[in-house]
Order: sequence, then C-alpha cells, then structure tokens
Amino acid sequence: MMGIEETIPQIERLYRTLTGKDVPPPTEAPYAAIPPEKNPTRHIEEQLDRLLGMLAQPISPAAFRPWTPPMTALEGTHELLLCLEIAGVPRAAIEVTVNQNVLLVSGRRPGFEANGTNGGAELKVRFSERPTGLFQRTIALPLGSLTEQMTAVLKDGVLEIRIPRAEWAPVGTRTVAVQ
Repeated sequence: MMGIEETIPQIERLYRTLTGKDVPPPTEAPYAAIPPEKNPTRHIEEQLDRLLGMLAQPISPAAFRPWTPPMTALEGTHELLLCLEIAGVPRAAIEVTVNQNVLLVSGRRPGFEANGTNGGAELKVRFSERPTGLFQRTIALPLGSLTEQMTAVLKDGVLEIRIPRAEWAPVGTRTVAVQ
C-alpha cells in the first residue's frame, strides 16, 4: 500500500500527462477534505482507482471531431454568398480551399483562458456552450461557380464568401486568401 506522500506526486504526474500543463498552484484548499471516518491513505487510493477507471473507458470519437459553424447561403442570378458565423476566430486561423466544385472552410477557434480576472477577482470557466477548437464546413458548389474569382472577407465574426456565377466555369483546385 502506498502512502499519501507517494500518491500525490503520482496524481500530479497523471494531471500533467492528461492536460499537458503543470498542476495549478495550491489555493486555500488545494485538495478535497478527507472524511474523518476514512483512512486517509485508503481514501486517496479509492479516488485514484476511480479516476483511472474513468480513464479506461473508451473516449467517444465525437470528442475529437471538428465542430461545424452555422451558415447562411444567399443566391442571386450572378452570385452566391455564403456567410459562416465564426466569431472569435483569428483571420490567420481560417483556411478556405476549393477542390473541383467543393469548398472547404476550416480553422481553429481558441478556447477561453482557464483563469482570468475581473477587477482583481479571479474568474474560472464553469460552463461554456461555445464550441472551441477545430472547425470544418464542406460545401458543394453549384455548377457555374467561378471559383477563381471567389473572395472571402472576415467581418464582425462572420466569414463572407462571395462566389460569382456563370453558366459554365472551369473546375480546378485553389486556395483563397481571407482578408
């Protein structure tokens, strides 16, 4: 049986392995209180076994899938306008690519900082419905899309992609610069 002093460094190593970050500095109460009726060493071993049991469960592949930004498509006689909502995504983190008549918009939205301050008070993320990380949207373009004249502009968190249209357009592969 391991003692508390040997178990805590193991938990800290596990934390660093899973998160890729150092263990946060201790606060007023760095660890949960151990119930007085429990043997402290046994309690920590039980908690560690519970954590390792949770880690042994298969992770859903959906946890690693990119999220899909919402889109609005507007179509006119001579133009197709696609608007993707990607607020908080830096321009440099967006890639717009056309291959044949398939448009791929991808990138990465950074997550919130784990800690922040508000007038000197520490803030911690407790809940967020805002998707972060990799995103991807694949769009089949209609025939006649003039992809060589396509433009992409990021404005107020909305990526506007304008695609002129004709009756016939050549098909190829190219990358579009986001301005």
